[in-house]
Amino acid sequence: MLPPSFSFFALLLIPPIALASLSPSDINPFTTFHPIQKHHHSILHPPSPKLSNSSSIFSASSPLAFQLKTTRKTVLRRRAETGSSGLLLQGGGAWSNLGWDSASTSKEDDDRWDEIEVEAPDLTDKQTVLNLARMANDAYATPGESRWMELDKFNLTLPFGWGEEDAGLRGHVFADSTNSTLVVSFKGTSLDGPVPKGGSTAKLDRINDNKLFSCCCGHLNPTSPNVCPCFVGGRINKEKKICDSSCVEMSLYDEDSYYVAAISLYAQIRLLYPHAQIWLVGHSLGGVISALLGLTFSLPTVSFEAPPDRLAVRRLRLDMPPGRRAMNPVTHIYHTGDVMAVGKCRGVLSLCGRGGYAMESECHEGNLIVYETVEKWGWNVDLTGRSHTIQYAIDNVYSLDWNDGEKEGPEGRGRDWTDVPPSTFEKEDCSDCGDWTFLGQEAGRF
Repeated sequence: MLPPSFSFFALLLIPPIALASLSPSDINPFTTFHPIQKHHHSILHPPSPKLSNSSSIFSASSPLAFQLKTTRKTVLRRRAETGSSGLLLQGGGAWSNLGWDSASTSKEDDDRWDEIEVEAPDLTDKQTVLNLARMANDAYATPGESRWMELDKFNLTLPFGWGEEDAGLRGHVFADSTNSTLVVSFKGTSLDGPVPKGGSTAKLDRINDNKLFSCCCGHLNPTSPNVCPCFVGGRINKEKKICDSSCVEMSLYDEDSYYVAAISLYAQIRLLYPHAQIWLVGHSLGGVISALLGLTFSLPTVSFEAPPDRLAVRRLRLDMPPGRRAMNPVTHIYHTGDVMAVGKCRGVLSLCGRGGYAMESECHEGNLIVYETVEKWGWNVDLTGRSHTIQYAIDNVYSLDWNDGEKEGPEGRGRDWTDVPPSTFEKEDCSDCGDWTFLGQEAGRF
């Protein structure tokens, strides 16, 4: 069951048509962003995370800011149940009144899929990729902090999760001058330690990491602290470990779930800006939360250096037909020197395992833009995790022309003449949790 703090009322007030029929306006190839102008009507008292009612820190007359190049993109959207009573149903991932029907999952020719055209970021443009990455970085900070990246006076409003008592989902919402396009940026995992502003999110970050990316509730060995009671048995006579699949799925809707909190946040933003097109960005854990939300509502989404997410996507029944992968609204951008993004921070003795993170997932869902820094630039996979940070990726990967640093010659490194690597997909034979046996109705999906 959903936690008591989840606001069904906020979601039920959103007309299904408003969510399902967002048609992109005829805007210029570049979207220019300015301070958001808030509508003057009341907001529901929301559950955590909370939307701030504070004014933008920049004035509405700030100079022309930065630009995001856009493109038309066709994405898949799950068709809502026509016989719905209007109630929001939750059952193994069935958000029926918000365009989500679990029965259509993974059926390639199912007629319950709609193809819709949206205005999306043009990810062949290096400057657009960089600016979105900077927005993902800024989800970790507030203006004036050392890591905040100024975007030529790009402005923000509606910071969420930054109160002194807030210790969960956190980030910022950016908007263009007409409020027709919003970009929601989600923060990734923070480690334990003092924070400049707001409460520490480290505890809940780790819980969500272990639920989303581990095979079974963060269980690495018999002494591992499990984040949900789904582990059934260990390796008896060298057999596979056993996990209750249904239990793991339901744990993703617990009161500490960032996915549930993100849906509540989206509902609040939609109430404030019912006609805006919404894009999502995030880094690491924040990238996966944005991807899950993007898949739920068919929103253009860009993640940076996110851990492999297919395990969580399938447990939430959000995967799309395999034969139409190009219509997935989500794009993951990462480089192959990032041990977490390539799914190699696994095991008790890994950097992640020693820190209490069971990062066992190996496969990505959606479109991939992969900077092959290991294969083409001769990097090593960074087992220290330093190259996983969004600042490192911006300075050392995304800001460089992709053909820079490559060589033709005996090393056999090809030369790419593009600013951004071409979009691709996960390998067909990729699989997760091969050393586990899952019990439950959907066990064969993992």
